[in-house]
Amino acid sequence: MEEKQIALYHRIMRRENFEAAAKDLFQLLVSAQKKAPNQPRVLYVDIDGHRNAEDGFDRDMFELQKEFLLPYFTEIHFPLYSVVNEKEQNNHIPEGLQISNAENKKDDSLNELYLENYSNTEFM
Repeated sequence: MEEKQIALYHRIMRRENFEAAAKDLFQLLVSAQKKAPNQPRVLYVDIDGHRNAEDGFDRDMFELQKEFLLPYFTEIHFPLYSVVNEKEQNNHIPEGLQISNAENKKDDSLNELYLENYSNTEFM
């Protein structure tokens, strides 16, 4: 007998940014796993607004619709695409969600330079 699937729905409002939407989706996933452990999950997402000049999705919502959530669901249905997870659903959900933006990271390579101890030297 086939196991029942849990349908999860989230609507991203036009005022929500990537971080808020990702956190909401993650909390939805965590909640579903707690209420129905290891049951197959299907995610449905609608997105209000978030359009660019060409009527495509803005950068935040385009990035959100990439497949980073797929391993934790059997299916995902976004406005851009629907996909079925070919692998087994991952039920080992991380304790927290870490969001980082590679474009906004500072170049810290100079911080790693070794500075000699010149305490006995006088600089002018």
